[in-house]
Amino acid sequence: MRIFAGVRAARNAEGPALVGEVVCYQGFPDELLPEALRHDNPRGLWRLVGGELSQA
Repeated sequence: MRIFAGVRAARNAEGPALVGEVVCYQGFPDELLPEALRHDNPRGLWRLVGGELSQA
């Protein structure tokens, strides 16, 4: 069993992970982020930013 970002991920020999791992991109440089998470939002995806839906 591993503890990662406050979430336990348990694995057994017969099956996959029981709980997924949490990934945090806070503080990552923009060029290393996936396109959907970059500040300039090159794909124009709808996102919740500051509690409001935005494509910016």
